[in-house]
Amino acid sequence: MEHSNGRNPVLPPNIHIADPEAHMMPDGSFSQVTWPRTIEPSDISSHDQATKERAQARAMTYIKQHGLVERFRGFEELASSSDPPRLLFAPDAIAANGRHYLYFCCSDDTEGFATGDSPKGPFTNPVRLPATGIDPAIFIDRDGQAYYF
Repeated sequence: MEHSNGRNPVLPPNIHIADPEAHMMPDGSFSQVTWPRTIEPSDISSHDQATKERAQARAMTYIKQHGLVERFRGFEELASSSDPPRLLFAPDAIAANGRHYLYFCCSDDTEGFATGDSPKGPFTNPVRLPATGIDPAIFIDRDGQAYYF
């Protein structure tokens, strides 16, 4: 799906995007991951939950929905048995040092991250962080210092 107009390239009217976190990428685009409302929670597992949205940041008039991020690998042990099952909520992603990092909160109120070689995934080696909360956010300052909120 592609959209080209001057109204709202970040959130087109026909795409509901919950908890987006947008970041400027090295190629001049920005990237965000989120769970679109068009997918029912019962149809989502820890293997195929997030979507990737990218848009050209300079013009701010173009967006392309890339669809589901490649399946997660190794996330089963992070997933809770709560309802809806096996969800990873409110993801945030960032690129640093040639790698891509996906941060997320789990259905049991813990948080974690995983790494990948591409913003499209796959994301592997998930790690549960010693943190609780919702909607994690990552920011890398101009001096290279990373901040996790």
